[in-house]
Amino acid sequence: MRAMRAMLLVRRSLSNDAFPPHVKLDMPALSPTMASGRIASWLKREGDVVQAGDAMAEIETDKATMPWDAQDDGVLAKILVDEDVKDVPVGTTVAVMVEDVEHVAAFANYGASDGAGSPRKQLDATKDEHLPNEPTKETNMRVWPSVRKLLAEHGLDLTQVRGTGRKGTVTKEDAIRAIEEGVSSDTTKEHVVVESKPTEPSTPEEKPTPATEEPKVEGEERIPHTNVRRVIAKRLLESKVDIPHLYVNGEAILDPILALRKELKAAGTPLSVNDFVLRACALALRQVPGANASWDADAREARFNKQVDISVAVATDGGLITPIVKRADEKTVDEISREVKDLASRARAGKLRPEEFQGGTFSISNLGMFGIGQFNAIINPPQACIMAVGAGLPQVVLRDGRPTTVTRMTVTLSADHRVYDGQVTSEFLNSFVSLLEHPVRLLGHAKEAQAEAA
Repeated sequence: MRAMRAMLLVRRSLSNDAFPPHVKLDMPALSPTMASGRIASWLKREGDVVQAGDAMAEIETDKATMPWDAQDDGVLAKILVDEDVKDVPVGTTVAVMVEDVEHVAAFANYGASDGAGSPRKQLDATKDEHLPNEPTKETNMRVWPSVRKLLAEHGLDLTQVRGTGRKGTVTKEDAIRAIEEGVSSDTTKEHVVVESKPTEPSTPEEKPTPATEEPKVEGEERIPHTNVRRVIAKRLLESKVDIPHLYVNGEAILDPILALRKELKAAGTPLSVNDFVLRACALALRQVPGANASWDADAREARFNKQVDISVAVATDGGLITPIVKRADEKTVDEISREVKDLASRARAGKLRPEEFQGGTFSISNLGMFGIGQFNAIINPPQACIMAVGAGLPQVVLRDGRPTTVTRMTVTLSADHRVYDGQVTSEFLNSFVSLLEHPVRLLGHAKEAQAEAA
């Protein structure tokens, strides 16, 4: 409680004196790239006592759904943003916490007059379109839609109206004064007369439907993008546009792996083909260190990584996520198998910690388990390479002049040509295929396997 009391004393001067001392809880940035989020569920309700470390809510970020833990003891007095409100900007006040339970009742109507506004209006104010004269100023200004409409109807520019509200906010009184006197510009400090002119409505509700908008088809269902899928789409588009992709295919005979898996399963150690693929990939990256590289966009140079951290693509209901098997080259096939199962399970449940899916030096995407024979994956920057793994399919080949059937798997490297060249990709694929076709070299202790592979 002492830490809470200190925070209350510091922030009391920023709060309306009509309310007891309180702390405003803002939407946190739970990942480095998070700009907005969605509260998937409130785990605490108004009036609940909160201890430091308690999970107050589950927040859908641009990466995953993650718990939001309380930093101090207190009582949750008011929830300002309900569950499932989309695209809540980081820094938006979403709740209020007080020190004593008896203060909760005082916040029953909190929000309208203390600067927070109602949740929907607060978010609508941040989503209004920017006017052309001074976009930076208006981006940081929260203005009621009714004020914007009033100014627009009289042909006045919001960026030229001096706001007298909190943090320079333009109030309705400021708008009326500007209409009566003309506009007082913040930049020139001079009164100017603005001729009334027709303008387009500035509130989203009043905008005409664009002519290019496709009409809804009867019976169709439209599902909005989640934050995760929106970020995936944005990053993959940037990857395809900005990164020169180099594609190289390799083929491996899986019959030795399949025979070994059968023996291990009979002995009580079930392993998947994907477990061996990860192990072979990790050792191949150790053998060909030039393939374990990333692209530093800021420095515009390649970065070669000493640690082998393999990201594994996992499909979830919310979108694709890539949990990381760290130091994969130092782990046995059995250890990799257990870790991947645990990571995949928690990824689908939205329980991964940020450090478990952020980073990585190399990615693997396996659609072979869905029967896909071959495909090209898109690089996940700042990584410089991803390996697409297809299914093992029967093929007829000639051996000693006689036809025989083998199980052959195709893998495709998508590599950043600024980092990789044909020689590096060829060396890596040759090493990977050799290891996969001699699976005994992948067994045993990790360090022994590395020595054997070398």
